[in-house]
Amino acid sequence: MPGMSPVAYQVVYDATNLIPPHLPWLGFGLLIGLLATAGMADKGQPWQLGLVFPALWMAGYVAFVATPHWQLGRAVREGRCEMVSGTVRNFVEQPTDVKGPPPESFDVGDRHFSYDYFLMGQPGYNQIVRFGAPRLAGRQVRICAVDGAIARLEIQSNA
Repeated sequence: MPGMSPVAYQVVYDATNLIPPHLPWLGFGLLIGLLATAGMADKGQPWQLGLVFPALWMAGYVAFVATPHWQLGRAVREGRCEMVSGTVRNFVEQPTDVKGPPPESFDVGDRHFSYDYFLMGQPGYNQIVRFGAPRLAGRQVRICAVDGAIARLEIQSNA
């Protein structure tokens, strides 16, 4: 229609990005392993034992963090996601100052979404407002969902 501008959306999260989340944790585990290896070598102990921890840490990261992320991205690329769009309602922010906080959650249309920032193995969008994520309450969004996980999140830019 003349005079109407197209609606623009900003991509906030996209699981097709091949870089898995929580990479600092992978680096932390490797650093601890290298320090242990160096310490063992200084004490005359078999330094190869120090490689066990980083190897297990990397295997755990790949199995429980990276692989679910890559599987979610593959589902999006293969078109196996449900598109949900509308206004975010019933937004509940995840607190960070209590033990065992409830997950952040909201509704779009008849779909309910929830995610926990502190669950590293949970694939999909899990950023929370307390740590700099955009406030979603009342915003127009488009979501590509796979088995309840948010595989792609877009927020209307000119709202």
